[in-house]
Amino acid sequence: MDQLRRVLIFALLPVAVFANSCKSRPAAPPVPHPPSASAGGTPLPPPPAPTESKAPHPGPTGAERKATAPQTPAATPTSRDIPRWIRIGLANDFRTVQITAKGRLLLENLLQANEPSNVAEGRVTLSLLTAQVEGNSAAQAAAAGSTRKGPIFRIQVASFRESGRADSLKRELESRFEVPVTITYNDSTGTYRVRVGECTSRLDAGELGERLQEAGYADGWIVSEEGIRVPAVAPPSGNQPAPLAIAPGTLEIQNERNSGMARISLPDPRVAPVVLVRISAQDPQDLLRFDNLSYRGTIELVENARGKLNVVNVLDLDDYLKGVVPNEMPPSKFDAIEALKAQAVAARTYALKNGERFRREGYQLCATIACQVYRGADSERPLSTEAVEATRGIVIEYQGELIDSLYTSTCGGHTEDAKNIFRTMDVPYLRSASCPPENAAEVDPRLKEVSGYHLKWTVHVTRADLEKTLRKTLPLDELVDLEPVEYGISSRVIELKVKGRKQNFTLKGLEVKSALGLKDSLFILDRERDRRGRIEAFVFIGRGWGHGVGLCQTGAYGLAREGQNFESILKTYYYNVDVVKENIREN
Repeated sequence: MDQLRRVLIFALLPVAVFANSCKSRPAAPPVPHPPSASAGGTPLPPPPAPTESKAPHPGPTGAERKATAPQTPAATPTSRDIPRWIRIGLANDFRTVQITAKGRLLLENLLQANEPSNVAEGRVTLSLLTAQVEGNSAAQAAAAGSTRKGPIFRIQVASFRESGRADSLKRELESRFEVPVTITYNDSTGTYRVRVGECTSRLDAGELGERLQEAGYADGWIVSEEGIRVPAVAPPSGNQPAPLAIAPGTLEIQNERNSGMARISLPDPRVAPVVLVRISAQDPQDLLRFDNLSYRGTIELVENARGKLNVVNVLDLDDYLKGVVPNEMPPSKFDAIEALKAQAVAARTYALKNGERFRREGYQLCATIACQVYRGADSERPLSTEAVEATRGIVIEYQGELIDSLYTSTCGGHTEDAKNIFRTMDVPYLRSASCPPENAAEVDPRLKEVSGYHLKWTVHVTRADLEKTLRKTLPLDELVDLEPVEYGISSRVIELKVKGRKQNFTLKGLEVKSALGLKDSLFILDRERDRRGRIEAFVFIGRGWGHGVGLCQTGAYGLAREGQNFESILKTYYYNVDVVKENIREN
């Protein structure tokens, strides 16, 4: 019977599950904009204070969409100024940095304002000579207090086959969360596992996991390790050794044709972040290269609180976006200019809204998926560059404030209220919205090609395998069954009961997708049973890819193909917002 039900459900999926996406809903009255924290992820921002839930914005009807002119709208000008420049963190905690260019490089010692710039030929290497930890950390820790054996709980956020990618994520996580991050090698899979935290209880690890999820690291789970926990170093007293301290170092600057070009004495890292050196190309048309990528603007080296170097790209905000949009929405795939304009405006708004996230590291945003993917000038493409330039200065606001402009890859026909996915986030402009193009994607060959296997998917997993997956997150003894408890407006499962033999657990919001290891939480659950009626396997029949909140990139592409302009597209997914053109000021 379950098998028959599964076939019937799959056949009825586009109509039965998403029927509510075709219903008209009353528009919500304006709600005062709550104070908001900075964001993170695809992007996934820390939640603002909850507000009263309002009805979702229904979006324009089909007739309204077709009647919309494709021309770029004249965005409403306001009195707000937005900065021209932005600081992007390319890498953290380096000891040696090499910057190259085709022509000459100019180096400015920013610790000595009156010192003239040095000129280097093509390549410069900057190395820390004497940044170190004073004393023996293990001995000091042992002297500071007794150690004891016991389980250590961490959050595993990712695994990579390349050690360099694991190292990069480790540095990023350490700079963002100021907690221990470890890398362990798994011989059986040949991967490097990145794990965050050093918690003494599963409860504490769960709270850390929530912080990571809200900041954009949505696919983590709790792992336990047997080991020795070493307490933090206590303040010195009696014959105890002094606490750990980082000694001020020296930065040596070497040119390929001039060894020992210059040395700079670094300040005490306790006053970090401190910008040490600015590097620029003597020819304004030349690009700087770092870590095999090319960058516009300048590169600065910042001493961080750990006595190491952060590499920061300082450039025009729109030049930054030219290296973001083609990575978040590739023009080779999404070849509609109005969709790319919508993405450009959303990315610009996100960058401006979240410009204080990494202040302690000496920059504003990171260059990874935890913020927005930025890969410099090498990734620029003509069509996405055109979209950025055509929308210069244009942002999205709600009642005069910049919004947290989340976006998702494929929403499956309907986006979801933010509060249902990010449990403590309730903002009036991130409401569930119908996405007609995705509902029609199966009859539009091009849209079906763009959405690929994310539009509709089926996952078959045995009970035993799913039990192992859930144990990465939950202290589950034996998986008995799964029970969807609550659905969101989009039909996403926003609360799921995991039934164990001795104990039940509840997953909510983003936890549902992450704990089950699925593309999205928009699914129908079916079961396969043996002759005795026991569950042998679970079948998830679903749609979408991502968290399902905010701008739907596949849907935006579909609306652009129908003739909508970027402002109309943005207002389909962000409720009751204004698309405005702001003045650009020098920082």
